[in-house]
Amino acid sequence: MRRLSALLMEGDESVLGEYEMWENRMANHPEYLAERAADVEAFFATHAEANNEALEITRRFLPPNIWTTNHASFAQAAFFLPEKLVKHLWDNKILWWTRLDPKEIAKIHVADLRSKCVAIK
Repeated sequence: MRRLSALLMEGDESVLGEYEMWENRMANHPEYLAERAADVEAFFATHAEANNEALEITRRFLPPNIWTTNHASFAQAAFFLPEKLVKHLWDNKILWWTRLDPKEIAKIHVADLRSKCVAIK
């Protein structure tokens, strides 16, 4: 991999196929996958408290019925917030997901998640 990387860095694109083959093998190696899973688990364990606190703070700005309300009702209910923040909360619908139960999110098909997240921003 080092040799192939060096050749690619020098501009030799003839080794790109071989490099991608080895990169794919390494990325799918069971030991590598186990290390990545452990890293993700450690990250969530380390940041769980901060993440939960951020979730609760975000939820304070969005009403529980955000999915069924309209913009005028939301803006009226959020009269105490700066107009820019109201616009940000309304336009960035991914923030609305903080009002969904994780079990509901888990039921959504991955294709729907991708299209909704792409459509959202």
